[in-house]
Amino acid sequence: MVSSNPEYEQAATKHDDKSTVDSMEGTPKSPLGSVREHIFLYCCAINASLGSLSFTYNMIVTNTLTSTLANLYEWSDDEKETYVGLITSASFGSAAVGTLLFWRVGQKYGRWKILVLANIFCMLPGSILCGVKSLPALITGRLLIGLAMSLLGLNL
Repeated sequence: MVSSNPEYEQAATKHDDKSTVDSMEGTPKSPLGSVREHIFLYCCAINASLGSLSFTYNMIVTNTLTSTLANLYEWSDDEKETYVGLITSASFGSAAVGTLLFWRVGQKYGRWKILVLANIFCMLPGSILCGVKSLPALITGRLLIGLAMSLLGLNL
């Protein structure tokens, strides 16, 4: 069935006029942008929301873990403050440094490839950290997760 909308038919016949027709889909552009632009915007918003949830969850797990480690290793109050600070700031500090280091990578390879790579890099160190028993290995894993989180931030 053919559409009876005259604006659609007029725009569909003018494929050369990029101001009225979306070149990718051959459909008229809305004043707010194409459907593809809207989908991309929604994906960016979802990614940003998931990133903020990731940081929040990260803090919750870190606080639970550090209190458990403090009891397990019988750290004094001074040691607990030092180690909790190192464990907590390791991921956020490496995320800040990673953003400065990897910003060109996002431009070169594109957002979708970086998103897949970042998810893999978040999953692997996170899985390995489940069995870690030493403090240096824990801090190293948190540094790697911070670098992976910086890759997630490049998708915005």
